Amino acid sequence: QILRHSRVYERRLADGSLCIAFFNIGETEENVTYHPCTPVYARDLWAKEELGYFEKEISFPMEPHSVRLLKIKK
Repeated sequence: QILRHSRVYERRLADGSLCIAFFNIGETEENVTYHPCTPVYARDLWAKEELGYFEKEISFPMEPHSVRLLKIKK
């Protein structure tokens, strides 16, 4: 999925959860958004931070040339 200079990749993990990788490869800050099919609980794996529950979308700004890696589960 390509959103301007952002890319979002997902992969199912062995425990049934989903790993979502967000990349901003552009030169400017961009907002990235992921729309889960059902309400999910998200954790930022690199920041080691619980983000909480999201019902319709997960959205946040990303600095240029940055990456975020989230683990989401129902």
